[in-house]
Amino acid sequence: MAVLNWASSRTDTLSPGTTALLVITTWLLYVTGLAEFYYEYRYGGKYIFEIEQMHKEFVHDLHQQQRKPFDLFFSHMSINTRYWPMLADKALFLESRIQEYKAQGKAMRLDRAFSAFSADCIEGICTDDLKPGDGFLYQPDFGPEWYDGLLGLIRNAPIGEWTAWLSRTVHRHPRLTNYSSLGYIPQRLLLWLFPQGHIANKYDERTRTQIHKAVTQQHLSKDDSSEHIALFQALAQSNLSPADKTEERLVKEAKLIFLGGTISTGRTLGFVSYYILSRPYIKARLGGELRDVMTAWPEVVPTWIELEKLPYLQAVIKEALRLTYGFMRRLPRVSPDVAIQYKEYTIPPGTPLGMNAYLMHSNPEVYQDPDQFAPERWLAEDTKTMQRSYVTFTKGSRSCLGQDLSMAEISLVPAVLFRPDGPGMELFETDESDVKHVHNFVVPLPKFDSLGVRVMVR
Repeated sequence: MAVLNWASSRTDTLSPGTTALLVITTWLLYVTGLAEFYYEYRYGGKYIFEIEQMHKEFVHDLHQQQRKPFDLFFSHMSINTRYWPMLADKALFLESRIQEYKAQGKAMRLDRAFSAFSADCIEGICTDDLKPGDGFLYQPDFGPEWYDGLLGLIRNAPIGEWTAWLSRTVHRHPRLTNYSSLGYIPQRLLLWLFPQGHIANKYDERTRTQIHKAVTQQHLSKDDSSEHIALFQALAQSNLSPADKTEERLVKEAKLIFLGGTISTGRTLGFVSYYILSRPYIKARLGGELRDVMTAWPEVVPTWIELEKLPYLQAVIKEALRLTYGFMRRLPRVSPDVAIQYKEYTIPPGTPLGMNAYLMHSNPEVYQDPDQFAPERWLAEDTKTMQRSYVTFTKGSRSCLGQDLSMAEISLVPAVLFRPDGPGMELFETDESDVKHVHNFVVPLPKFDSLGVRVMVR
């Protein structure tokens, strides 16, 4: 079983465009070239994360019940009405921090700055316990130790996949159900194996403090209709079962929300910024489109709906998301009651079917010159085929919880920074190899010796 698990991580060498049906593990059938599964079969399958009750929950209705309180905070409507002013404030502060580098005359890393921005946005939704100056945007150079530590943890993610059997064994033991598979490994040994672990420990302590306050002080504010209630407090007050509202469970949820909404969004913003700055025609066209809607920034903040209506901005964003792929593993879909006929194969009901975003986004039968950054492809009159194979946030009931927040951030930040009178940034010792996907660590990462997307502010 462990060998099959390891082998499953070695099968993504199929050429993009290959149509294949492969048994990847004893519990997953892999199909590439069949995007219809994401539309016709809504049920998700289990995955490797350690929150058994939600992320491994196989029963569709129960999963939806557990996810509902989160959706209220991360829906398009909530982001557009409730949190948009907060995002705009943080984008304005991000711009001011970038301008500081103009006076300092030194290069800055956009990927770190963008991840700090995304982290502060996530925390702004999750907790009301932050004090002025607590955010990652306030840290010198946007917290390089924190950012590099998170990257280090992501690079160790395949180890967690290859040893998923250990996690399952631990969780099945009646005396160990509240612990992860690492719970009984001495901390000194863990830090030797994973030097970046002290960063996770610091954030773990911070999160536990916030969750504990939300759980223990929930009686102080029982008004669930309050526009100012934070996610942690709302979860503690929700109708979820007691088992779903324990501090340990909520801490794990918080860590995954934070990690999922920080590095991926930050890297996508760095990716799109590289191509805007390295392609003068893209920057000029985008600036022209932003001229009217951003002319009075920051006194007049455009709405997210206004930014969504800018075709070239959205085309640039969509192309960046296509080439950053999102999640790199095969996320299962299940048809629980009906057999699926795929060519000459009959797939029995209940069989998990996995598909890979990298191969789907790189299929030359769907995307002409798939390795090229070409926003214009999304301005074509008919993009239906491309849309069906576009799975950055996956699709259906198990789609990414934070996709609307991510799209809002990825729309707002380029609008602020690349408007005609935005900060004057030039790439500094950065080329395409600093953003191109080379490694698959559950999320895609560039070459190991990349120094990130660096710019000089003029």
